[in-house]
Amino acid sequence: MFLHVPRAAGTSIISTLRNVCPMTSYAGKAWDAVEYGVRKEDGAPYYAKDHSVGIPGFCKLYPVVACARNPYARELSYYLWNRRHPASNHPVHIAASAFSFSRYMEFRLKYRQYDSFATRLFGTQSDFLRDVSYTMILPFEQINEAFTLFCETVGITPVPLGLSRDTDSAPYDPLELYTLRAKRLVQEWAADDFTTFGYDPNLLPW
Repeated sequence: MFLHVPRAAGTSIISTLRNVCPMTSYAGKAWDAVEYGVRKEDGAPYYAKDHSVGIPGFCKLYPVVACARNPYARELSYYLWNRRHPASNHPVHIAASAFSFSRYMEFRLKYRQYDSFATRLFGTQSDFLRDVSYTMILPFEQINEAFTLFCETVGITPVPLGLSRDTDSAPYDPLELYTLRAKRLVQEWAADDFTTFGYDPNLLPW
């Protein structure tokens, strides 16, 4: 089962898998795509096509694969993605539209303390994978090679990964957006990600 963590090539992987492994029933597929979020009404976790079972329990039924990305790159990608969706009235989208990257990260840190919905839906990679025993983590930075290995491991004929261009936006310089303040805020926000997935918090990826 592929667990889709936002802003880490999940859309590209799901789109490619659909062409080689039709996804019609979560219960009937050992390797499938899961859209993970949290219901606003009661804070209960869900995955897109079945709202009845919490995802940690569901993931115990199958081998789980996910993709991880350098937290510095992922959080900036999430900021830019949220800025491109101003129609949403969710506070995280509004903050991205109104604030600089540093102020946006400050807002997210404060908002996470009060809203479990934000913690999960707009959380770190570790938030999405918490309480999930995953079999394989595909590194975003070597995604083509990692996806080929994934295909071979699960018995799918390796196919080229159709990369989504959704991460592209208006030209920007990440080093200009990553002030010293922004860097420290991301280190605090994604501390678990740096540790869990082996990224150096002292090094920006650009």
